[in-house]
Amino acid sequence: MAAIRLPRWSLTAHDERPDVLTAGVGFIADLPRREAIELLGRRVAALEEWSAEVAREWKPPGAPEEWGHIGEVVRLWVHRAVGGAERTRDPIERLERGAYVIAGEGERSAEVLPEAMGNPYAEHPHDRSRG
Repeated sequence: MAAIRLPRWSLTAHDERPDVLTAGVGFIADLPRREAIELLGRRVAALEEWSAEVAREWKPPGAPEEWGHIGEVVRLWVHRAVGGAERTRDPIERLERGAYVIAGEGERSAEVLPEAMGNPYAEHPHDRSRG
């Protein structure tokens, strides 16, 4: 399935913009379950390694309050890495429990919105009168 190479990569690319991860998650149902779990696991490992690297290589000496604005940058990096890893563990756990119908597991619904929710982008009768 070379056509979904980008979504596969985006699930593991820990240092990209959020929209890259969003694209990967959007295509996760097109991957076999074991592969999706493995790719997300690699993302967690990369985020944990990045957090450890920041602590090992970038953390200034002394107490955090002595770091000044550089300390804020370091804390931001660590916070994003730790939070990203934590957030990625959630879908891994759901996938391991069998959540979602994904590639090779049978019929999937093409519906995106819950049954009772109307499409907010659908054309409304009152919109047609606008000129």
